[in-house]
Amino acid sequence: GCGGVAPAPRLTVLIGCTRSANLSSVKRMLLGKGAEEMDEALPLGPITAQIGQSQQRVTVIEGSRDLVALLDTLMVADIVAFVAQGEEDIDAKSMHLLHTSKLYGLPAATLVVVQGVDGMATSKRAQVLKNWEAGMAQATGREVKVVGQKSDDVSVATRFLANTKIPDRPSWQSHPMVLAESVQRAPDDAQAGGEEGEVLIGVTGYVRGSALNPNMLIHMPAQGSYQMSKITVHADPCPTGKSTSASSAMSKEEELLPDSPEELTMDNEVDDMDAEQTWPTEEELEGAKTSRMYKGANLPIDDEAPEHDPDEDDEEELDEEEEGDDDSDVSEPPDEVVLDEGSDDDAMTEAGGETMAGGEDFLDRRSRAKEDKDFPDEVDTPVDMPARVRFQKFRGLKSVRTSPWDPYENLPVDYQKISQFKNIMASRLRARAESKQGVQPGKYVTVWVRVPMAFADKVLEEAPSGDNSKYQPLVIGGLLKYENKMAMMHYNVSRVRDDGDVIKSKDTLVLICGMRRFEIRPNFSECKGTDKHRVLRYLPPKAATFASCYAPVQWAPAPVLIMKKQKSGVMTVVAAGRVAAPDANRITLKRLVLTALPYKIKKRKATVRFMFFNPTDIHWFKPVELWSKEGRRGHIKESLGTHGHMKCIFDAPILHSDTICMSLYKRVFPPYPEEPARQLRTLGEIKMDVRGVADGPVAGAV
Repeated sequence: GCGGVAPAPRLTVLIGCTRSANLSSVKRMLLGKGAEEMDEALPLGPITAQIGQSQQRVTVIEGSRDLVALLDTLMVADIVAFVAQGEEDIDAKSMHLLHTSKLYGLPAATLVVVQGVDGMATSKRAQVLKNWEAGMAQATGREVKVVGQKSDDVSVATRFLANTKIPDRPSWQSHPMVLAESVQRAPDDAQAGGEEGEVLIGVTGYVRGSALNPNMLIHMPAQGSYQMSKITVHADPCPTGKSTSASSAMSKEEELLPDSPEELTMDNEVDDMDAEQTWPTEEELEGAKTSRMYKGANLPIDDEAPEHDPDEDDEEELDEEEEGDDDSDVSEPPDEVVLDEGSDDDAMTEAGGETMAGGEDFLDRRSRAKEDKDFPDEVDTPVDMPARVRFQKFRGLKSVRTSPWDPYENLPVDYQKISQFKNIMASRLRARAESKQGVQPGKYVTVWVRVPMAFADKVLEEAPSGDNSKYQPLVIGGLLKYENKMAMMHYNVSRVRDDGDVIKSKDTLVLICGMRRFEIRPNFSECKGTDKHRVLRYLPPKAATFASCYAPVQWAPAPVLIMKKQKSGVMTVVAAGRVAAPDANRITLKRLVLTALPYKIKKRKATVRFMFFNPTDIHWFKPVELWSKEGRRGHIKESLGTHGHMKCIFDAPILHSDTICMSLYKRVFPPYPEEPARQLRTLGEIKMDVRGVADGPVAGAV
């Protein structure tokens, strides 16, 4: 933690908790500026000043009521100050902002300024302050300092800003960040050398977090990543008493130019010849005949597997899992049509999935989710198609925990585009070590970057200048090594609240991860300590879940928010968590469960039916182990007749009420994004986190 003089001014973000909260007066109070000292209102942008007689400096900025802008500001915040009217309750929007900011990560140092209580009686004032202290401590999950606006309270608040210990924030201190205090456009003579349609702009502010290296890529939130043209180091405009002489000595500006900048390319080049296969030799063919089955009761290879008519595909229910991996499966013949397990509820609309293809509505989607909860992964064996064709991509495993599965087997072509790490921990430590070189935190710099002209005009229009009513905070950050490369990213997330909405694997969602926000279509899987993880069709309401997708590398620790765009256009926060790791070898398996019913039972032997409908299928799946819902284990002994009856033997007698099951597995991958570099400019309207409340106050919130 930081308890001494901070290298950069302590950034304090003001957040209004009630409708009539006056942030401007609190900003003036914390900066030590009385009403008689300023004839005009304070600007909306950040203002830096020295705190009283101390050597500490503070930068105060008013937090936006827009969620995305507020989250950008909280990335660089050291202290958060909530402002509220004493006799009002927290309104719904403020509660939503507070709740979402807490999920994303609030600074530990928390101040609460209660207005409108200075004229109250002493006992009533004390009771109001006590109520706000208890309410905000419960809402933030940490101790808070509550003050009013009397002269004594002003000194208490300034001492809190100057002397409170600032705990470390590993999620943000590993990246260099700059909160823009001014934005300027380079002169016309400096614009030469760039591409057409690009403009050179300079973002000025204090370096926070870690060192800023000119070779790094700089990320503009909602826009993308760019190479820096140069970094100009200025003299500190608000030096402390101890650093006045050093700052005055540094009258000449220093410029740092990149010598080996990071590449902007996110995808690796795909070699189409990588999938080229030569005809096997006689020795390889002979060896394949002697080992036609994987260890662990995996399914054998059948050279005479029957082919089915592609026209029958329209009559089957296709699962969405095939969208992302069938087209890129390098081991499948290009003309082969493969069917998978059924479910027609996967074709998504761009509006966010409330209305599905084929007339499926929200209620139908919920009923399917409930059915999957009651009968997880169970599917019906098709009557008009051989099961060995229907499930030819699946295999059986004797034990999900111990049976081998080669992580490099049948990888999609998309795996050539991503970066894979032999040692994830070593790569992360190397990236952190290289980030310690450059302009150290606390320096006042201007970062020059070439950006598209439209974005430059937008940034200049919203820049902090005077009483600019269009002001929006701009926080830029440097990316560590490899963080601009695409990888198979995994995020450990949990549902924020169970509001009845159904979130399905490969739904189009919006991910806010660190400084970046983009669309993803993740696969959800179990969070267990094994090398193989079962894919979940739906995001569970309570359990911790892994969300896997192709995304830019983000080194842990970093917070994660997942949002869903509803049909009405508003965004809802559906899950929150943290970054796990960029691991391309994490195996996520889709499970199918085929079921059958006992027909005749004699001790440990039983005649079973309805799992298959022809003897060839029974022989094909004979190596796979059977299990029952009552906990029995067994295997297929032989086929009986021509209609799919089979004789099975179990480790103990079974009951007629029991259900016989067979598990089949297949590795699945999420779909690759069409535009990996595309960042979302804005998320639009964010839906309130309090159901049934639009703008009214939340009664009893405090």
